[in-house]
Amino acid sequence: MLAHPCWYHGFVDAPADEYPPDGVEVASANMASADPACVEALPEKFAAAALTNSDAHHSAYVGLYHNRLARPARTDAELVEMLREGTFETCRLTEEIAALRESGEELIP
Repeated sequence: MLAHPCWYHGFVDAPADEYPPDGVEVASANMASADPACVEALPEKFAAAALTNSDAHHSAYVGLYHNRLARPARTDAELVEMLREGTFETCRLTEEIAALRESGEELIP
């Protein structure tokens, strides 16, 4: 998993070419400063799942961005398989995100 890539700059500060990720975080509560063009290109570049994750450092952010699996994953290996197969959907709580943005929080829509 490549978490909050392109943070504060337009490149990946990790050996992702050498160790390609199974998933790339494309939206989370901590990605307001990420370069959108850099982030959007990564899932295709690495043939990885595009994921939305809470990455919540504050309780108000828990669940704002999340992934809904098609079925429960019983093991880590099964979770990776599901990510590679794309048997999940990415979700954003758009109303809650909008309300937090209106109150001054830096969140991506």
